[in-house]
Amino acid sequence: MPFEQVVEAVQPQRDPSRNPLFQVMFALQNAPMETLGPTDLALNLLQVESGTAKFDVSLFLTEVPEGFIGELEYNTDLFDLATIRRLAGHFQTLLEGIVANPEQRLSDLPLLTEAERQQVLAEWNATRVDFPQDTCIHELFEAQVERTPEALAVVYEDEQLSYKQLNQRANQLAHYLQRHGVGPEVRVGLRMERSLEMVVGLLGILKAGGAYVPLDPAYPQERLAFMLADAQVPVLLTQQSLVEDLPDHQAKVFCLDKGWEDLAKESKENLANTVTPDNLAYVIYTSGSTGRPKGAMILHRGLVNYLSWCTQAYEVGVGKGSPVHSPLGFDLTVTSLFSPLLVGQRVVLLPENQRAEALPEALRNGVNFSLVKLTPSHMQLLNQSLPSEEAAGSARALVIGGDALLAEHLAFWREHAPHTRLINEYGPTETVVGCCVYEVNPDDPAVGPVPIGRPIANTQLYILDGQLQLMPVGVPGELYIGGVGLARGYLNRPELAAERFLPHPFSAEPGARLYKTGDLARYRADGSLEFLGRLDQQVKLRGYRIELGEIEALLSQHPAVRECLVLLREEAPSDKRLVAYLLPADSEARPPVSELRAHLQAKLPEYMVPTAFVEVQAWPLTPNGKIDRRALPAPERVRPQQGKAFEEPMTAAEHLLADIWSQLLGLDKVGIHDNFFELGGDSILGLRVIARANEMGFRFTLKQLFQYQTIAQLAAEADLVSNRQAEQDIVTGPVPLTPIQHWFFEQQLPDLHHWNQAVLLEVQHELDPGLLEQALQALLVHHDALRLRFQPIGSQWQQRNSRPGEQITLTTVDLTRVPEAEQGSAMEKAATELHASLNIAEGPLIRVALLRLGAAKTSRLLIVIHHLAVDIVSWQILLEDLETAYQQLRSSQAVQLPAKTTSFKQWAQQLEEYAQSEQLQQEFDYWLSRAWTSIGRFPVDHPAGLNTEDSACTVSLALSAQETQALLQQVPKRYHTQANDALLTALVLAYSRWTGERSLLIDLEGHGREDIAEGVDLSRTVGWFTAIAPVILDLSDTGGPGESLKAVKEQLRAIPRGGMGYGLLRYLSRDGNIVEQMRLLPRSEVIFNYHGRSAQALSPDTLFRVAPESSGPAHSLQGRRSHLLDVEVTLEEDCLYIHWGYSQNLHARSSIERLAQMYKEALQSLIDHCQSPEAGGYTPSDFPEADLSQEELDRLIAEFSISQESD
Repeated sequence: MPFEQVVEAVQPQRDPSRNPLFQVMFALQNAPMETLGPTDLALNLLQVESGTAKFDVSLFLTEVPEGFIGELEYNTDLFDLATIRRLAGHFQTLLEGIVANPEQRLSDLPLLTEAERQQVLAEWNATRVDFPQDTCIHELFEAQVERTPEALAVVYEDEQLSYKQLNQRANQLAHYLQRHGVGPEVRVGLRMERSLEMVVGLLGILKAGGAYVPLDPAYPQERLAFMLADAQVPVLLTQQSLVEDLPDHQAKVFCLDKGWEDLAKESKENLANTVTPDNLAYVIYTSGSTGRPKGAMILHRGLVNYLSWCTQAYEVGVGKGSPVHSPLGFDLTVTSLFSPLLVGQRVVLLPENQRAEALPEALRNGVNFSLVKLTPSHMQLLNQSLPSEEAAGSARALVIGGDALLAEHLAFWREHAPHTRLINEYGPTETVVGCCVYEVNPDDPAVGPVPIGRPIANTQLYILDGQLQLMPVGVPGELYIGGVGLARGYLNRPELAAERFLPHPFSAEPGARLYKTGDLARYRADGSLEFLGRLDQQVKLRGYRIELGEIEALLSQHPAVRECLVLLREEAPSDKRLVAYLLPADSEARPPVSELRAHLQAKLPEYMVPTAFVEVQAWPLTPNGKIDRRALPAPERVRPQQGKAFEEPMTAAEHLLADIWSQLLGLDKVGIHDNFFELGGDSILGLRVIARANEMGFRFTLKQLFQYQTIAQLAAEADLVSNRQAEQDIVTGPVPLTPIQHWFFEQQLPDLHHWNQAVLLEVQHELDPGLLEQALQALLVHHDALRLRFQPIGSQWQQRNSRPGEQITLTTVDLTRVPEAEQGSAMEKAATELHASLNIAEGPLIRVALLRLGAAKTSRLLIVIHHLAVDIVSWQILLEDLETAYQQLRSSQAVQLPAKTTSFKQWAQQLEEYAQSEQLQQEFDYWLSRAWTSIGRFPVDHPAGLNTEDSACTVSLALSAQETQALLQQVPKRYHTQANDALLTALVLAYSRWTGERSLLIDLEGHGREDIAEGVDLSRTVGWFTAIAPVILDLSDTGGPGESLKAVKEQLRAIPRGGMGYGLLRYLSRDGNIVEQMRLLPRSEVIFNYHGRSAQALSPDTLFRVAPESSGPAHSLQGRRSHLLDVEVTLEEDCLYIHWGYSQNLHARSSIERLAQMYKEALQSLIDHCQSPEAGGYTPSDFPEADLSQEELDRLIAEFSISQESD
């Protein structure tokens, strides 16, 4: 078959840099060779080098009488000679192994040459070093006390202890603990904030022979209760302020901050040592895949080995000790807390209420700490907060651990503190803090991942495959760790310990073990290691890491389920959900979904319960006999029960609207009397309905959709609306700034160019890059906002629409040579570069990249647009138009996009005009009359913290599908309100419960596409239209949930035009008095936004679908966050998700988790209330012409009800 026909039949992913079918060729030339020339001459065939490589690698074997001669031809742009030589050696070793033992399994065949095997096993693991292996950690401390008794040992704010004082207090506590049964292998709980007493408690436990179990004060109650029950601590050391919130337990509690009178009678002398190096030193709990934390049991021998090594390697004896800023339950703290105390240095405890944000202050003024132990996120905090001129001399060494480290994190220190050692330390908790280190060199790359390096003293590292065979240099495998630092195992989890701690296959030492890390890594040519990510099959949903196997195991326990499979599906951006597929145990009896959901809800957190359950009769299989996950059907959506019977559409208008509603709501059918909002619609989705209808010549406004909420009503009304055509010319020239753009520039961001929105798409079919560029160019011409440019003129910013002469260049990023395990980080790096490349002054405001991942994986399309030119509604317009333009070009048609609606420039001009109107001036009194002074500040845990972008964290929770349906349909129906009203009511109820305050000031964020003038149509207009207005919600005079919901509903309805006038008066009014007084109004510290359904939802039959990977950092990490709390509510398929954005510099995660849980409970309370018979009612805003109070309305309704009953 001709080559062209093969290519056409296979249709491989096209990449001009690669052969379309394969990249590696093997040729065996075994035809008999005839003797050449006269028999008395010796003639040999010589290969003539062509100087080119037809494929990435080609292997030629030629059969000769003596055996085979081989030749490797390779592309020098891709491989160096050393790599190819190793490959040749591996191939030869493999063949020799086959010949020597042809019966052995393929997985058991040798691959490494003997020289390589010796290098990996012996040379790179030659780490044997003497250390005090017969000594325990507290004995090393006592020896140091003898050497430097008067030296300063520990400092906390204005308190301090010398080595002698610290030792004596720890001895007194140890004597006390021994009298209460503490000794070898006895676990003692330690739940304390950072203080001198915490260090005394730690040493006292060890001196008594016990093992300390850190119990962080910030732990949730449920986790704390589990740890206390699992560890079975007989004694718990704590402080008075933390006693009250302890869960039920059996331990004897001793408060170190109040109990010194009892300890004063105890001896100050050192105790006789009762423990051995093989006894427990501490138990630290880490998260487990089953949802139960697991306690890693660390021995004195391993701890002493690590600390003996690090005090020398990090030169802790030089400098001024170490600051401690991390929790005791984070084993990273072991380094900074113990190592200074073994060499006569000081430990500086930073205030508990400041956490890591106290680090910049501690490092200032050239303190020259011996070492600072921190994570990459701490590094970013320091980079932002520490003045560059104060970096040099602040620390002799920064030891970074706990997460993957990028060279970008180190740029600040390499530039401003070149003499500070930068050390990447890797190590699971199960191997005593750190087992592998890499010190950054001045000539190392400035970008990309930092290696994790070589093993520390008395530690061995191996890269192995699934059969525990050694992997060659450069080939990814799982990292295994051996040596004296291994934990004993997991407390009360012998089965898990047996899975993770395996017999050592390369050691003759009895009982030697290896720890199976689950981490993917590989050797570099110099023997150092690169960390490549995780191996286990985890997915991430709303910030949670989820083991799909755990859900499958529990679902399989249901008697109605024979087999099951759980997937994370993402049909559209921000639209991830878990879907369970199952084969029923009885093909005749379908298991009820409600029963399956309830079965899982009783065993799993809400975020791990699938939102959809799909029954299949048989698994779709790949040609290899594996389940074809891509072929599993998407979950169906069916029409929920409505109050009225289903009635088919009759007229053309009704059919058109029914089709649009069913598509956008994801329902199988919609009746003409079904209520749009009761079906789950919202204002954002309403805009998409309007845009779709407009494309078909059927026009109505958002106001009409709110007024006529069924298809029957809307179809009759919309026929009366005129179908005026907006100006279709290209828009250029100056454009007034809108209020939200004024707000943006008011933030004074350090990097204005990097404040974007982005979407990462998975390309369903092979794309022609040339046609894609043309389609993007058509979008740039058609949507004028994409051509905006911004320039500062004096103290003001101005914008203008540039002409469409600029060309969009599609950036192609070839990641086909990048190992699959590293492609995720490579994509993140490419996305970061693309985000940082926008320029609001010179352009472009849009960047697009095509990321090629290889023949076996679909490509990704990354679109990044500056937020000044786009919002959540705009994305749907752009993605639909991109699909339309590309398909037209592929069909050799001219690009013909749907007609333009009101331009962003026209809208901005109308806003400016409306801002001077008498109608808007009348709203001024409303804004001044609010009870602004009655609002208190939003409470924070760490008042001194900085609200930086790089400190941003998120807590997420979700309602079940059933709860979501009730909230979006039943609650609005009962109280003639909208879902947004219920969401805000619950927010104030939760805040009241959290703080005791009955009112809350929030910034309410809306889509901003309001009807302010006749003829305005923004349904297909791209731009940033968001409106933000401060709103006071007050529940002071309300009782139960119903009264609260009515009160919030009325307070929101009282806001003129939904608050749009606030930004117009503050930013666009030409009356200086108005502007000044609006600027003096209090700033809200909380912002709330209900997005409704994703505005980026894609149909399943489009060119694109949302990719699972990150689209990159939308905001520069150099900036400040605008609010203390950012509450974002989204509707993703069947479930409502609430995301709480906060700064870890200002709030403890436990505080936000508590508020989030209270919010969920408030929502559930509203739902339960609305399902009761007495729930429901009208409010005065339902009858705007009647001018009634709530009391008058209630009385009229009661009188009407009585008259109806008497009739």
